[in-house]
Amino acid sequence: MISVSLKNMILKDNEEYCFNPYFCFRNNDTRDSLALECSEDDEESCESSQSIIRYALDLAFPELFLRTYCKEGYAIWISRPMLNSYANHSYSPSDIFQLDEDKMDDLRRWFDLLVEYSYSTKEHIDNLVSPWNKAFNEYRNAIDSTNVEKAYMHLVAALEALFRDSNSEVQFKVTLYTSLIYSEEKMDRKRVKSLLKKAYDIRGNLMLGEIRSMKELANKEALYHDYFELKKIVSSVLYKTYGLTKEEILDLVEDNVFESHISLKRSVL
Repeated sequence: MISVSLKNMILKDNEEYCFNPYFCFRNNDTRDSLALECSEDDEESCESSQSIIRYALDLAFPELFLRTYCKEGYAIWISRPMLNSYANHSYSPSDIFQLDEDKMDDLRRWFDLLVEYSYSTKEHIDNLVSPWNKAFNEYRNAIDSTNVEKAYMHLVAALEALFRDSNSEVQFKVTLYTSLIYSEEKMDRKRVKSLLKKAYDIRGNLMLGEIRSMKELANKEALYHDYFELKKIVSSVLYKTYGLTKEEILDLVEDNVFESHISLKRSVL
């Protein structure tokens, strides 16, 4: 049995929650962290995979900066800092994240999806080069990054893996397609546009070595908040596009364009 400490996280309604035969959450006596007790990985069962529960936590709770500690030294549980290379401050969460039944349901949905995906990649090796797999890997790269600027870049790359269909108007298309898949609400779509503009600005300045511009962006108070907001959007889009080919993803975008056009005509009438 391996015990992992999940800091700044507690169970809201119970002192203990057995997720499945392999994983059990328990509140620590300090009431500021959880113990996740993990059975040893069973090579025949994806349901026992510590990697899957680890990434399911990050996908189900994208607004959370997961801080972990495992004295056994398992690499998957190494907690990385969220540094800011262009400013003299870093991210240090203080709020306690409370896991209730609804949040456990969210975790289970992602866990079950990743289990299904893991089995499918064992049976169909082509899934490893699918747009969705590329996007998922970029999301993992984002949460494993040690600085927020590179994390932004990986989130942009995740969306481009799903939605980029040519080398022209990439930012415009990725922003539009993401907003259409993410939400039907006008304000949500405007928020996607704003967040992705910032993310593309960060990526562009990093690639061009524009240090002064990067310092201006990195010193804004909303830098971390906006990163977690963008992470939520990418997580949502990943869930909605799971199992789809690039052609099916673009068809889904077209369907949403059509529905938006119909809704607009109805509102005018």
